[in-house]
Amino acid sequence: MMKNRALFIIDVQKGQIRPEQGELIAGVESLQDEFDLIAVFSILNPEGSPWRRWIKWGRFGPDDPGRELAFTPAPHAMLFDKPQYSALLPEVQGWLDENAVDEVHLCGVRTE
Repeated sequence: MMKNRALFIIDVQKGQIRPEQGELIAGVESLQDEFDLIAVFSILNPEGSPWRRWIKWGRFGPDDPGRELAFTPAPHAMLFDKPQYSALLPEVQGWLDENAVDEVHLCGVRTE
């Protein structure tokens, strides 16, 4: 039986990547060629977010240039803002269900 696989690319943003991690960017970009379904997540930390309230972390606000993706997403990739620690947002679950995804592969920064 053929599996419907998706790739989650998590938090690969300019503010997360150090200069010596260039190989990570190239790897993420080439990995996209292996998947028809790709979800790209970027941290969004607006005023009043749990990150700001609970741990006083203020990076990745709406106008922070560090939010910009550090790679070029595939043209067919779905882009999601991630205003929480987990990437499994209700709209992501809907996208997974809509596409009958039964296998998810993760890559990115801090994907624990």
